Amino acid sequence: MSDTPETSPASTSQDSAGAAGLGRVVIGGSSGFIGRHLVERYRARGREVVTISRSAADLTWDDTDGIAAAVDGAGLVIGLAGKSVGCRYTAKNR
Repeated sequence: MSDTPETSPASTSQDSAGAAGLGRVVIGGSSGFIGRHLVERYRARGREVVTISRSAADLTWDDTDGIAAAVDGAGLVIGLAGKSVGCRYTAKNR
């Protein structure tokens, strides 16, 4: 056995270097199923994460100046926002 820890593809030295050097991550739709997991993963890797959602986030969608400031200079912007599926699917809601 080696004294050197093995690395998985998800935790290469490139990932470690990239975490500090890529800037903030902005996630729109951060309260959804995928968004919640991405927020957790990027924060666990030491990234600064700014969340955008209808509620319970760093920014809400009506804060256009805040969103513009967050996106300016961000290393990664992820868009996951969509219409709530908690409604009846009718011609009006398509």
